[in-house]
This record gives sequence, structure tokens and C-alpha cells, in this order.
Amino acid sequence: CHHSRVDTVLLPSIRAAENRLGGTQLAFVGGQGKSGTTWVERIIDAHPQAACLGEGHFAEGLGRRMYEALADYNHLLQHNNAQFPELEDFPQLAANDSIELVRAALLLQFQRIAMRNSAAHLIAVRTPSELNRVTELSTVLPSALFVHVLRDPRDTSISLWWHGERLAPGSMQKRHGRPEMLARELVPNWAAHVSHLRSLHAMSQGRLFEVRYERLLATPLVEAGALFAFLGLANTPTDCHAAMRASRFEQFSGGRAPGQIDSISHFRSGTSGQWRSVMPASPPGGWPKQVEDVLKSLGYQY
Repeated sequence: CHHSRVDTVLLPSIRAAENRLGGTQLAFVGGQGKSGTTWVERIIDAHPQAACLGEGHFAEGLGRRMYEALADYNHLLQHNNAQFPELEDFPQLAANDSIELVRAALLLQFQRIAMRNSAAHLIAVRTPSELNRVTELSTVLPSALFVHVLRDPRDTSISLWWHGERLAPGSMQKRHGRPEMLARELVPNWAAHVSHLRSLHAMSQGRLFEVRYERLLATPLVEAGALFAFLGLANTPTDCHAAMRASRFEQFSGGRAPGQIDSISHFRSGTSGQWRSVMPASPPGGWPKQVEDVLKSLGYQY
């Protein structure tokens, strides 16, 4: 039986991804950078029925660029067809074609993550910015789940400050002056992002779940159990205890306990509430009402 080059080179890879991922739940983990998304990734990946890896940049990095390339291709065809009106138009890619091509690319990447655990029936990718494109990702993968990691944005500001200083010493001080000024810029953007995702929650049909950094610290087994239940994973006390133990701060910080600060480590502190010793709860004149409303809804002092 004759096989074309497409059959022998391209389709087996896609078929293999479809076969491996058939019946497998796919998920995305995201949130404001330095909110604990890496910790949640490690918690999920520690579960024997799951594989989770970051940072995939599926939405912003891969999907967006593919859509742009396909749109540019259609524009080229449109322009070229107009140049030769005497000839039959060459067909452009349809919107559904673009979705299918992006879906195939994402599935190939999910399959590679699945190689981490042959027993996994939950495959997740973490990128902090991933949830900025929940609507687009839902179009490409309609059954995907989304985990939104939340943390007090003032603590996030401090973590971002030191993260930037670690990567480029002096850069954050040059740009913002001090962490308080970074927070004044970040917190309103964070509040708008949280409000947007919460507005999508009612339309997500139970596919969007919030994880709170502070609650993971205070009641780790309860929070891990709720997360695992949402993801369709076993969530017995044994499962939760094992995952939390495997993902604890000491495991990835070189043995430091939470609160033992190392400002040149990606895993700097592992605590909450540090903003209180660095900045006031709100800037002079207070936060805008919409920001206060979000902070209040989450129980964060404002």
C-alpha cells in the first residue's frame, strides 16, 4: 500500500499525541508572576496521576505566533490573488483550519510533558501569563481546565522586585525606586486581571479554579485536596500529604526553611505578609475603589 510523505512523516506524530492524550485531562496553570505558580506546578507534578511542567508559553509564545503566521499567510494569498485577477484564486486557510493547526501543535507539546509520567491522566502546563488568554485557549482546547494562582499583590511586588534584582542587579531600583512604587503600578493591573478572570468563571462551566497562596501555607492538605478534586485526581489525605511533602519549600531551596531568605534564589522566602515591613497597606489617598473591592473580596488588608 502506497503512503504519501505526509502520512509517513507528519501524521504519525499527531496520531501518537492523540493516542497518548486520549481520555487525558489537559490543564493550564497561571496567575500573576511570583504568586506561587511554580509551587502549584510542583504540587501537581508530585501527584502520581499527573505531570506538570513550566514554562510552556503555549498561549503567548506558541499559539499567538502561529495565529499571526497563518494570518500573514492568508494576507499574502489575498494580495497575490488580487495581483492576478485573470487566474483562479488560490484558497486561503479558514478560521477552523488555524484552530486545528494550533491544536495539533499544543497536543504535540502536551504529549512531551506526558513523557514525565506514563501513568498520568492529568497533563498540565504552567506559565504565569497563560491565563491572559483563557478565551483563546478554551477555543483551541474546549475541555481544558484552568488553575488561577492568587497571592496578595503587595507580597507579589516584593517577590518581583527581588526577582528582577537577581536577574539584573540595580534594574528594579532604577526603574521603580523602591518596592512600594512597583506595587502602585502592579496592584491595579492585578485587580483588573482578577476581575476579568472572575467574570469568566460563570461562563467556564466549572473549568476555572482559584488557588490561594496564603491558604496553601496555612492549610496545605485542605487546599491540595480541593485542587486535586478539581483536576480529577485522587485526593485522599495520603495523596495530599505526599504531594505537599514532595513540593515543600525546603525541597527546592537547598534546605532552607520558609522565612530563611536568600535574595539570589528563585525560591527566595516561601512566606506571606512580608509587604507589611516594607510598604503601607495602600498608597496616599488609598487604592481606587475597584482595586479595594478586589482586595476586600479576597480578605487582603487595604
